[in-house]
This record gives sequence, C-alpha cells and structure tokens, in this order.
Amino acid sequence: MKLFKKTIIALTAIALSFTIIACGDDGDSKSSGKEITAFSLTAAANSALSADVTGTITGTTITATVPYGTTMTALVATFTVSAKASVMVGTTAQTSGTTANDFSSAVTYTVKAENGSTQDYTVTVTQAPASTDSSLSALTISTGTLAPTFATATTSYAVTVEYDTASITVTPTVTESTATVTVNGTAVTSGSASGAISLNVGNNTITIVVTAQDGTTASTYTITATRSFKQIGGGLQGAELTLSGAVTSIAGTGSTGSADGTGT
Repeated sequence: MKLFKKTIIALTAIALSFTIIACGDDGDSKSSGKEITAFSLTAAANSALSADVTGTITGTTITATVPYGTTMTALVATFTVSAKASVMVGTTAQTSGTTANDFSSAVTYTVKAENGSTQDYTVTVTQAPASTDSSLSALTISTGTLAPTFATATTSYAVTVEYDTASITVTPTVTESTATVTVNGTAVTSGSASGAISLNVGNNTITIVVTAQDGTTASTYTITATRSFKQIGGGLQGAELTLSGAVTSIAGTGSTGSADGTGT
C-alpha cells in the first residue's frame, strides 16, 4: 500500500513537471518578430499619387519621397510586417493599404510581436523639389517651315508665308509635364494648337513663354512670321515710288500722272 502511494505521488510529480514544461515551451514558441520589411505609398490606395512610391528602410527609419505638390495629410501606406505581428500608430490600429495617416510630419509606427515585445519605426515622407525645367521639346506651326529646325536650346525662329495666309496657329510641347505655356499671352495646353494668330503683311512676332513648375523659372521662344506682300501684275500692292515729283503707282498698269494733273 505504501508502495502504491509512493508510485502515485511520483507519477503526479512527473505529470506536473510535463505540464510546467509544456506551458513554458508554449510561451517560448510565440514569435518575437516585429519588423517592417516593406513600405510603400501606392497610386491604387492614394488618389493624390499618379505612380507608386517605394519607401527606403534603413534600420528602424523609413523614408519616402512623393512628387512636389502632393497632399500629405491623408496618405495610405501599404506595408509588410513579420508574421503574427500587429501595427499601431498612436492608439489607432493600422491595416496595410487601408489606414490613412497625416505625413506632414514624421509618423511613428509601433510593431508588436506575437510575444508582446514592440519595435518603433519612424516614417518620414517628403516632397520632391519643384521642377525648374522651362524648355520645349517640340514647336510646330500650321503653315510654313520654321528656320532653323527646332531644337530645345534654340529660342528664335523665323518663317515666311504667302500673302494668302492671313493667320497661323502654333503648337508648343513642354519637356516637363508640370510646366505651363502661353502663346502671345494666352494659355495653351501643351501639345495642342493655339488659337488662330492674325498676320499683318510684313513681320509679325509670336512669343511663346514656358514657365516651370516652380513658378519662377521661365524661357521665352520667339517666331518671326513674315507675311509676303500681294503680287499684282508683277508689282507689290500698296507700294509707291516717287520720281521727280511724278507718282508712279504700281498696281499692274504702270500709268503715271504729272504734277499739273495731266497724265499719259
């Protein structure tokens, strides 16, 4: 009987030992992973972006650069963390691709592992500087051929058109899509024709101004459009020559008149 009791006590002690060990193993088996392994701001999750922005992770610091002018107050991050980890910003639980945050200043992401340990990541999003590109990548006209041939660095051009060409249009194309352009002071959409520009007989100056995204840097291109005089009977309409007091009108007939009113 005593032996039986001793055996029961021994088995009970062994069972308790296994229970304690099992409980200890369960705690130790919980994941301690608390890393952010990928971070981005996608165009799909952010209407303010036209392309995905991938963050750079260096230790516990994450940086990302968005285009100039991007609204920073409600950007949604898409991220990947260790298995079974959760993420908080302050007291707000974070869902990748869903939760918006104000990135006007640095944001702290707290990653909590399954075992309860945590790791903070500082996320800083900045805007790229405004573009200073105020150049044209193309410049065409509706009639005639520009001289010299267009080149981005060349800013002065000339064209000669026939008398019958009373107006032309100009189509400027900016190099940087964020730049704006005007033709003779009127805004024109890049790659689209301007309104009709009336041409007087003789020289006409057409001015194209490109303003960079920064609103300060600007480049001016000019076209001198020469509309020819009208040819009539081999002469130039409207031109007059004065010879020894006699006026010769060149209007196709070549008739002359004397100072006393008689003529031949």
